[in-house]
Amino acid sequence: MQPQIVREASGSGCSPGNDILLEETSELPKSIGRRYGLVDFMSNLDVSHVGVARAIPTYAALQGIGSAFRNQETELLYRMSVRTDEFDEFWSHSWQLSPWPKIICLLFLKNGLAAGLTSNVAALTGCILSYFGVLPVVFGDSTAMPCYLWSQLGGILCFFPVLLLWRRHDRIFLDAGCINQSTPKAKTEGIRSMGGLLRMSRRMLVLWDVTYVERLWCMFELAAFMKSRSQPNTDDVVIRPTLLGSCALTIFVSFYVLMLVLSVLTFFNVKGIEVVLACSCCSMLVMYCTAAVYRGYFHSVQLLHEQLANFRLADSKCYCCSSGHVSSSGRPIMCDREIVTQCVGKWFGDEEQFEAAAHTWVSKAFSEQLGMHMFPLWLLLVVSSPFLWVSWDMAVSHHAIGDREDANFWFIASVGYWLGAVPTCLAWAFYATQHGLMTTLFGLGISSA
Repeated sequence: MQPQIVREASGSGCSPGNDILLEETSELPKSIGRRYGLVDFMSNLDVSHVGVARAIPTYAALQGIGSAFRNQETELLYRMSVRTDEFDEFWSHSWQLSPWPKIICLLFLKNGLAAGLTSNVAALTGCILSYFGVLPVVFGDSTAMPCYLWSQLGGILCFFPVLLLWRRHDRIFLDAGCINQSTPKAKTEGIRSMGGLLRMSRRMLVLWDVTYVERLWCMFELAAFMKSRSQPNTDDVVIRPTLLGSCALTIFVSFYVLMLVLSVLTFFNVKGIEVVLACSCCSMLVMYCTAAVYRGYFHSVQLLHEQLANFRLADSKCYCCSSGHVSSSGRPIMCDREIVTQCVGKWFGDEEQFEAAAHTWVSKAFSEQLGMHMFPLWLLLVVSSPFLWVSWDMAVSHHAIGDREDANFWFIASVGYWLGAVPTCLAWAFYATQHGLMTTLFGLGISSA
């Protein structure tokens, strides 16, 4: 009797869980030899046949606002896949938690730069057309302070559509779309070829959440990818906490709200201490509301380092062990842990050497890629783009009333502030949030008021 394959919701491996080999009791003696053969095959980083290696473009994985991560349209996604001899990126992730942080993170990582560039170009176009009178005043008149919103409208109307719909064509491996899940045999070939698929990947993107290090098959993917590199390079693996996207979205909205308040105050000709008080109150409110998101992000970063320092392969979880190696139908199933640990032993000598190597490699890559404040600089510039949009609208408003000095300041100096002062202020805000200073400052502001 041939072994059967069934889908068990274990939360790792193929969407949404592992593929588990089931064995009839009468076949258990034979399964020992079969297991060793499977270990040899997987540890050699081979693929069952060339047709197993299939890639999908990045835009396909993110279409429908990440429908692939919400277990929708996976069959359609597989039909979009094509044979390949190399992947640009292998996406490694756990299926345990809500998919939304993962989806938002991927949208900013893959489409954020394009969204930032196109929205800034659209905002600049709106600014230039307003400057030369092609676009009219939105409200107000030229004798007082006119209100121009064309830069903001151009930026907003471009940013989110591009963020959601940008067609990036990198060839990626995503288990939900690149493994044929229509038949048990096809699923088996995909799972047993996982090591070979990792060997064919130029880069590995790890979407890290608190459950990643707990999943046995996630650890197998990390081990296989490390083994496939003759000289492991920190550029080969990209580590991103899934809360990075939520934090980026929060910064974007916060910047837009703060700058919009400033532009409204300017339109109504509010000056002096009143502007300072209004902006301070608005800033404190926004900072307090967003501090929780920042704290959650930095807590996930801290937890990542703690997990790396203390993780043990033996502590990773898999469905077969949690079910007592018995399927829902009562039949015994092969132990995934035995297969994974034997592969790791062949690659690294023993589990301890793998754990030490993984800690060193992943920690170094994580620190180098995100910097001391754990946030990429390019992403800071993207999410602070509303600062430019509102500043350019302010420049046109001042130009309309003949105030050339302030117009030049808002147009030219804003670019310098965006490139220098804004990232510095955000870095300080990250530091303050990370060390609990943001809540303290908010408390002092409330008490003094």
